[in-house]
Amino acid sequence: MKHLILILSCSFSLISWAQQGGSHTFSFLNLEGSARIAGTGGSMSSVHDGDVAIAFANPSLMDSSMHGALALNYINYFAGVNYLFAGYAHQVGDYMVGGNLMYLNYGKFQRTDEFGNIIGEFTGNDMVLSLSAAKEVEENFTLGTNFKIINSVMDIYSSFGLALDFSGNYHNAEKGFSASAIIRNVGMQLSTYTSDNREPLPFGIDIGFSKKASKAPFRIHVLLKDLQRWDLTYEDPNAEPEVDFNGDPIEVKPPGFLEKAMRHVNLGVEMVPSEAFFLSMGFNYRRRQELKYENRPGLVGFSVGAGIKIKRFRFSYALSSYHRAAGSNHISISTNILSPRAKK
Repeated sequence: MKHLILILSCSFSLISWAQQGGSHTFSFLNLEGSARIAGTGGSMSSVHDGDVAIAFANPSLMDSSMHGALALNYINYFAGVNYLFAGYAHQVGDYMVGGNLMYLNYGKFQRTDEFGNIIGEFTGNDMVLSLSAAKEVEENFTLGTNFKIINSVMDIYSSFGLALDFSGNYHNAEKGFSASAIIRNVGMQLSTYTSDNREPLPFGIDIGFSKKASKAPFRIHVLLKDLQRWDLTYEDPNAEPEVDFNGDPIEVKPPGFLEKAMRHVNLGVEMVPSEAFFLSMGFNYRRRQELKYENRPGLVGFSVGAGIKIKRFRFSYALSSYHRAAGSNHISISTNILSPRAKK
């Protein structure tokens, strides 16, 4: 537990130099790759139950039970965009090592001249190769890291970068409790799309908790996300002032403490009557506030998921609502191609 406290201390010390606003490049690094993560609103980053698909997002979750584990994740996103995660984990001595590849294909776009005449087509894609390592440094506590090689191409423009993730996980199987601290995307853009336009990476600091009820088939997940920046609210500089029926301007109150705090919170719950089946639901408050229609928010920000384990195969599906008109579909399949080893 003292190691987890050290990770948290280091995390908050990084807040002083983390970017505090503006844009960043390689935003696709924040996409959810696992259906179980998506099904809990992005909150599941610390559960310690042998699911290798989650471990690729938090390498400190890797343990010897994942020796030979293979995971495939397909995501049907929006506007014809599709992306794929594929990864494998292996035990080497006292270390767990692994690798995973994320590939996004944006499809074909029409190329036009300045008059709008179609003169051809072009394509775009992003790719991230991650190499992972983890080691249990003391009983119930594991440290892990991801080394990311990033490449992005859009037509004739391309960019290349490197990044690191650092994480620590504490788990207590008897109490059904797990906690993680994650530092994401520490790195830089080595080559830029255009000259003299270097941008920061989507750096982030997250803290997650998972707790299984002792006498009920439920597991609760809480993720405190992007703690490197307190105010995640956005004020549209182009927004027109609203007026009432008398033509008087309506006062817009600035976001308060609770609104700013909730922008960091993702919540999820799983019903797990057995190790072979689960149902999940999640809520992402920031996503809801940023993407909803003001008068008809619908289910924006909510997500649902389900999964089943058949022999050595684990199948998971999730639907995340980003907009009233559509959601993203996530499908994950994982298995073990070698004989799994008992957890240490």
